[in-house]
Amino acid sequence: MATKGHDQVTFNVGGVTFKTLKNTLENEDTRLSEEDFLQDFYDENTKEYFFDRDPNMFLATLNYLRTGELHLPSFICGPAAKVELEFWGVHQSKIEQCCWINYNEWNSTQDALKRLEHDRKLNMLPLDHLEDPDETCWNKLRPRVWRFLNRTNSSKGARIFGYISLLFVVVSIFSFLAETTEPFEHYTSHKQNSKGVKNADIASEKVTTTYATVNLTSNASETIAGEKDSDDYIIRLIFSPKKLKYVTSLLAVIDLLAILPDMLETILYFAKPELRMEVDAVGYITLIRVVRVLRIFRLVRHSAGLWILIYTLRASVSELMLLVWFMLLGILVFSSLIYYVDDREVFNSIPTGFWWALITMTTFAMHVDEFEKEKKRKLKEAKQKKEKNDKKEDDSEPLIT
Repeated sequence: MATKGHDQVTFNVGGVTFKTLKNTLENEDTRLSEEDFLQDFYDENTKEYFFDRDPNMFLATLNYLRTGELHLPSFICGPAAKVELEFWGVHQSKIEQCCWINYNEWNSTQDALKRLEHDRKLNMLPLDHLEDPDETCWNKLRPRVWRFLNRTNSSKGARIFGYISLLFVVVSIFSFLAETTEPFEHYTSHKQNSKGVKNADIASEKVTTTYATVNLTSNASETIAGEKDSDDYIIRLIFSPKKLKYVTSLLAVIDLLAILPDMLETILYFAKPELRMEVDAVGYITLIRVVRVLRIFRLVRHSAGLWILIYTLRASVSELMLLVWFMLLGILVFSSLIYYVDDREVFNSIPTGFWWALITMTTFAMHVDEFEKEKKRKLKEAKQKKEKNDKKEDDSEPLIT
């Protein structure tokens, strides 16, 4: 059956001509079915609708109106396709599954980059900040100091300050690592016999006192780094243009957690100086100092690569949680099995087998090493038991005269 000319419509999209039936435009609820929208782009001279848009995406939209299935060209990135679909009034939920993965991958990457850039600029003021002559000295000083603290490329002084801050972060990390070694151990416990006891054996058993001392080298480097971190946090808080946003930002939280152990330690020792000599109290304070490992994340302020790593983890939270769920399921299953099939003296309960299941699933080499050690220990015990039994048999044999 022939198609009448007045039932056809002609589109010129980006220099490419398309012809279709007018009824086709009404198959789906898009902007192409709106007469008011089309009239704004109608050319009386050529008798066609002209759009200065991407012809490839228009072809995909036109095929969607013809078939009811929206397929996108694989060579068009997701953000560009999203802009075109919004212009033609087609919702992205209409995209078929075969094309959705490529489309969503591009848009997810763009959204992550936007969030990354937003958070990186959260603690910074625009470089084109204009000063008002009527502003107070404080309002003029605050943007300058804030820019100096956060933008190392704003001046030579800011660049030098950035290098010094980076040096203190490295020193802080080194101090945290070095104090776990014997030469730089932060706290050292000593034993001392009480006065007036002449018998050393009795004194060592009954009246020995234990006290703790501080390594001066480790304490000095840690104190300097802690003071610098605390001053840096306070100064940034004072000169921050939006204090609430700064306090809740990622970098501010990392800075606060990094200096929190030193603050608690200083407050405790100021309130009770005698705690410095008590080994038990020092042990608990040392556990608090473990939080100082977060100082390594202060390098994020000086490295864009670490920012990208953090946002990669944030973008993969659902996948990581799925992995953790499978790990927990495996730990529960295998710890239950080892409890029922192995020696009850080794695994006296199912929770006891949790650690065994965890290291077996994550560190096979460690499990093999422990197995070899256990095997050697049992062989040694069996050999000693055999020698002991042989000795008993030799002692029980009667002497022949």
